[in-house]
Amino acid sequence: MGRIGIYGFETDSIETIKTKVQQAFQDALGLDISLSDSSPQGALINMITDLLHQIDLERQADWHSRDLNKAIGYQLDIIGKEMGLDRRLAVPTTIYVNVEGYIGTSLPAGTQAALVKNPSVLMRTKADATLTQSPQLIEFEILDNSYTEILSVNDFVATTEANLNIDTMTVQSFIRGSDIEQDYFYRLRLIESGGKFDDIRKMEQALKKIAGVQKCRVSDNKNDTVNSAGVPPHYVCIDILGGSSQDIGKALYEWLMVGTPQYLNPVGGESVQVYDEYGFPQTYIFNRPTPYAMNLHIEYSDKYGMELSTNEMEELRDMVENFINIYDINSMVYTSDLDALILNRFQDKIHLVDIHWTDTSGINIENNGLVYAPYHQYLMLNNLDITKVVV
Repeated sequence: MGRIGIYGFETDSIETIKTKVQQAFQDALGLDISLSDSSPQGALINMITDLLHQIDLERQADWHSRDLNKAIGYQLDIIGKEMGLDRRLAVPTTIYVNVEGYIGTSLPAGTQAALVKNPSVLMRTKADATLTQSPQLIEFEILDNSYTEILSVNDFVATTEANLNIDTMTVQSFIRGSDIEQDYFYRLRLIESGGKFDDIRKMEQALKKIAGVQKCRVSDNKNDTVNSAGVPPHYVCIDILGGSSQDIGKALYEWLMVGTPQYLNPVGGESVQVYDEYGFPQTYIFNRPTPYAMNLHIEYSDKYGMELSTNEMEELRDMVENFINIYDINSMVYTSDLDALILNRFQDKIHLVDIHWTDTSGINIENNGLVYAPYHQYLMLNNLDITKVVV
């Protein structure tokens, strides 16, 4: 079976596992039993071997998901959130276009255009614009930065929208954007920032490794007065979702040791008692956070009649749900992050029209592009509604 080694979680080969299972059968039933695959015990040995091997692989995957050197994708994002260092999201290329046309012509935000020399290079206006002079410089953006390699100053641009009184459009200049930060470079930044990963965050990471723990937030109050979360001065507050009380108590004892002030949850919490190496009881208090249920409504429109397939719609739903689940207790979500995540994947097929967050009673909970999970609570998606609209 697998074990923790110097290279992380190490697993036995399936052949080694099978040999160990065969040995166990012989120890229990005698050396003269048949071990051939065609025998009943051979079939049972193969089934047990496959099961143990699968368990090993799942344990290895879970262990590596918490290892900075091995985590990938969303797993790496979770570690980054814990360390207070987010992945750099994609930045669209900004194009400054000279537009000549009828004075008073309106170009709403999202107005589409394309390069004449390569119509697959699509761009859109970044904000509402109205021609007050001709020519007039208007900002566009390209979401697919790979196309910037073929961009040139003075390239002709043609609007793809009907009924616009535009004569000519030419590229005056552009600022190259950047793609979403890849795992390799994100991991390097996280490693380089390791000095900022203080004891509180290390303790938080250790608690998250407890079996069954889904989310954890450790916060301390270094001030001489009660803070806005209700934590008394010089106390630490632990919010932890999942995991057994005894396992949590043992982990806290390893960090706190004897004589360290107890952990306190000021809003009422769960108490656990463990015994130190001398047999004396040590009591620790922590909080069980509650979900902050919310509804998310996403509106989008198709590009040129291109439909999202059933599989792509499921992928979009999974992407949004995984995005929400990344966030920890008392976290804040930037709507722009979700916008960028969706467009980075589906920009060739859809326009995002609106992302709207409400509580379960329908009241808006977004403030200046941010959604907050209150103290001692974590965001939970109650309902996800994705609607196609005609614009």
